[in-house]
Amino acid sequence: RLTRVDQRDDEVYALVYTSEPLREPLEILGTPQVLLYASSTARIALFSAKLCDVAPDGVSALICKGALNATRRASLQTPEPLNPGTVYELAIDLGATGWRFEPGHCIRLDICNADFPHLWPTPESAMSTIHRGGSQPSRLLMPTVTTGDPTAAPAPFAPPAPASDLRATSELRAPYY
Repeated sequence: RLTRVDQRDDEVYALVYTSEPLREPLEILGTPQVLLYASSTARIALFSAKLCDVAPDGVSALICKGALNATRRASLQTPEPLNPGTVYELAIDLGATGWRFEPGHCIRLDICNADFPHLWPTPESAMSTIHRGGSQPSRLLMPTVTTGDPTAAPAPFAPPAPASDLRATSELRAPYY
């Protein structure tokens, strides 16, 4: 059994968006993404996002999270400092997941400029603004699953592709962040 780790202590330091309680179950499968239109007072800023399931008792359970050092918005290999006050489009992938929100639960999105001790703080203090609406529609994109007849047989998988073109290698490279 999975233990729910309540996120409310961390949410005190975040910008928090919470839906109304759901009337129907909602299933997601894949990689949710947060698309932010954001500006900052700093040249180096981190944006962290957490997707949570809020139970009727108020517990905010972490589903998945992601973060982006905004200097790496265009490339992980070539950082570009932010121009303070300029609005940037930032895409934050939140780790792949499969989750079912039950009726009566709420969907919650937390956005913050830090996730210590998971991510090291940026060298500059930042005051950030999340822009919403109009031509800058910050939003959460979730890969939803349409639930059909629960007694129906699952769709068949295609046969596996041959592995004849694969080669073994002993060279491992860590991604550059």
